[in-house]
Amino acid sequence: MSPQTRRNTDVYLIGSYFSQIVGSKLPSNGDALKVLFFNIREVKHSLRESAHLVIDEILSFWNKARIPTKHRSDCVKKLVNSDTLKFFTKFGLPTNFLQKDPSTWCNDDEYKSISKKVCKLKSVNDVAERGVKLIEEYNGRLTKDPAQQQNILKLVEDYRKNFPECTKETLCQPLL
Repeated sequence: MSPQTRRNTDVYLIGSYFSQIVGSKLPSNGDALKVLFFNIREVKHSLRESAHLVIDEILSFWNKARIPTKHRSDCVKKLVNSDTLKFFTKFGLPTNFLQKDPSTWCNDDEYKSISKKVCKLKSVNDVAERGVKLIEEYNGRLTKDPAQQQNILKLVEDYRKNFPECTKETLCQPLL
């Protein structure tokens, strides 16, 4: 058996995977994916079996927190469904590697090329959420008075109308 190296045990964007979800907080999507990949790569379960195990583990956390949940079968359908294939078709990616054993994906040229393409994708929503959070924090630190915040936002809006392009040339022009 080959020694476990970081390259063999890390999953891109997820990191090292776990055998189970631990802690007192509700599990994140990343936690669920880490356990899912552990079950697929180490325990050699199928994707569907791994999904069932992860969902059972997450449901136990949610039940302890008394959070209402869907039925287990509905959760599995949501995790592994036709939308999974829509991702591949939307980006024109082949799906042949999905039929192979996941433990062989690292050596598969098709999987490697898909992995490179997916690594280049940006999560637009994530960038937008960070931008909104940054503005909210800035507004909260700038002033606590709601009327003053509205005046500042109005000032920024007027500034953007007067200077739509933030170039040095535009900013150096005299005001009318």
